[in-house]
Amino acid sequence: MGSDTEKELHQRFVAVCEQHTQAEVARRTGIPAHYIYRYVKGTRIPAELCSRLVEGLNINPAWLLAGQGAMSLSEVSDQVSSMAKDMTELVKAMAAVSRMKLGSLTGKERNRIFRELSETLAAYEALRNDLRRKTRPYLEELLQDMARALEQHKLERAGELKTAIEQLVPLCDNEKLELDQLGLFANYHFKQLDFARALDYRRESFSRMFRNKARLTPEDARECTAFGRVLIQNGHLVEARGLLKGFRAMVESYSQGWREMHPLCMLFGWSELELGNMLEGRSLIEQSFAHMDDEHRNLTAGIVLRAALYAGK
Repeated sequence: MGSDTEKELHQRFVAVCEQHTQAEVARRTGIPAHYIYRYVKGTRIPAELCSRLVEGLNINPAWLLAGQGAMSLSEVSDQVSSMAKDMTELVKAMAAVSRMKLGSLTGKERNRIFRELSETLAAYEALRNDLRRKTRPYLEELLQDMARALEQHKLERAGELKTAIEQLVPLCDNEKLELDQLGLFANYHFKQLDFARALDYRRESFSRMFRNKARLTPEDARECTAFGRVLIQNGHLVEARGLLKGFRAMVESYSQGWREMHPLCMLFGWSELELGNMLEGRSLIEQSFAHMDDEHRNLTAGIVLRAALYAGK
């Protein structure tokens, strides 16, 4: 994180303490007062403190991290209304251009309006880029903190970080970080036993992974296998079969030699087996098992035994 960005964050944190007092900030964030004093005096401000300021004092994360909007989330509505009005006027002006309603203006007036539109759009794009640049390091740190919280089974802490991340992700507009976010949110809801929401996050993550890919990879096959297993284990057999069958068809012409396809085809066979297609399911399972290494055989031996049981062997 750049020194200028840290300096600006520190200035905004000092402003929060001046408005609420250091004692109030300490009480509502749950951070000891002597730490708050040290942060005011210049100690580097961690992502955890930013998250607690949002949660405990209703601080607007866009203002805290990038200086955009009002300090408090309760003040944001007026800011949003004003911005919406400006954007509406901009859209109206652009629509007028597209419909050639400026045809009656003189050449100089027309050029002036086009120039103003161009400058407005350039300023908007510059603002978006600046916001992305300033937000990214904080979002990365929050994602890392949430991953650690989930590994340590601190679900309450992970939930607090999830709220802060949800507010920052739209400001950052980074595909990789958004995919990381979806994966963490899916993991969080699985640990909360909210399987329906967890699967929704996994579906979105999985579909976005392949959005702009012209050619799939062995790593994609691993991801597809992992998601297919989750679907089967949660009773979504038809969806799992469609997913695995579709992936297999998409890569059939260039996936020869991919070891990652054997576990995928094994799961495809499992889904067929559970849906009543006994012959095709058993055939896929046996063929896949024969080509697997010892590690994957140990992991999937239960599926082979299930197929044998269904066959009455």
